[in-house]
Amino acid sequence: GSSVSARIAILDMQGNDCAVIERSWNGDYLYVTFRTAEFNGKTFFFPEKIYGSESAVLKKSFGSHKRGTNLLSYYLENNQCFLTGNRSSYLHRKNMFILARFAFSPMAAVASGFSSRYTVNLSECEPGKDYGVFTGSEDGLVLRLQ
Repeated sequence: GSSVSARIAILDMQGNDCAVIERSWNGDYLYVTFRTAEFNGKTFFFPEKIYGSESAVLKKSFGSHKRGTNLLSYYLENNQCFLTGNRSSYLHRKNMFILARFAFSPMAAVASGFSSRYTVNLSECEPGKDYGVFTGSEDGLVLRLQ
């Protein structure tokens, strides 16, 4: 049993810490998954899970992402999505909550094109340096040094 440790911060849309998770996960490689919801031509990314794996190669099986740290409870609370930031209105936080719940619902998986899962491999990260996961030019996610 090897393990990998990290300090992961989930930032809101204003760049403030929404949550900070600092711990170790079983495995040699660390991954974070996101779910998307598409609405009005925009794609919203919601952090889903952090998990460790023994393999650097993503497998088609969904088994490894079932264990790990579920991230929804860090930003979805009281029917509000706190990823919008503390300056956003209650109505905006509530609407984003509804959108996030849809992204994680079984219905979103059935309705193709409305929700997808993205996985980011964090094994390129060097200790002591800060990285961020950002939306890429083609609606994907990229890992960049801060």
